[in-house]
Amino acid sequence: MHNGDRAALAAIGQARMMHAFHATGIDAAQLLLTRQDIDRSTRVLHVLLRQLPIIVVNENDPVGSSFGNNDALAAELAVLMQARLLILLSTVPGLLVDGGPVCCVTGIDEELLAHVQGTTSVTGVGGMRAKLRAAQRAASCGAATVIADGRERDILRRILTGERVGTLLCLRHATGQERSKRDSEVIT
Repeated sequence: MHNGDRAALAAIGQARMMHAFHATGIDAAQLLLTRQDIDRSTRVLHVLLRQLPIIVVNENDPVGSSFGNNDALAAELAVLMQARLLILLSTVPGLLVDGGPVCCVTGIDEELLAHVQGTTSVTGVGGMRAKLRAAQRAASCGAATVIADGRERDILRRILTGERVGTLLCLRHATGQERSKRDSEVIT
């Protein structure tokens, strides 16, 4: 699929998503950002967070891609907003290793990355590798990340009330020599 086709589909999907929120009576706002907008968006996000329960932030695909995927954008916003939790929704129930779901990850290393792929979707960008990179970036401000299936009923409420759904990534932010092999643990 060409980038122009993806941008057109993104514009249609964004409108449909916001309509779905409003159809269920949920007040939500949407921000479409490019890399140039991100620093200026922090103030707007703080104001919106005081007003609305849900803010949907997407890369402004119709004008051009600067982050590469929404997971990278979400991680950048998590760092800017000093979030405690980043939630990345997918079409899979979290991180899958050797076909089975992973409950909790405390570190990401080359061995783990060897078990995951980029996207296999025609319309998607990035896939699970992008989500793991986003979790690493979010960890730089101390945020945990949950990767879960966005198609599951009440998934956000379930995550926010502590139900064990998806994969929880509690990564320690460390560099090079501070990391040891023991820092990379996968709990299934």
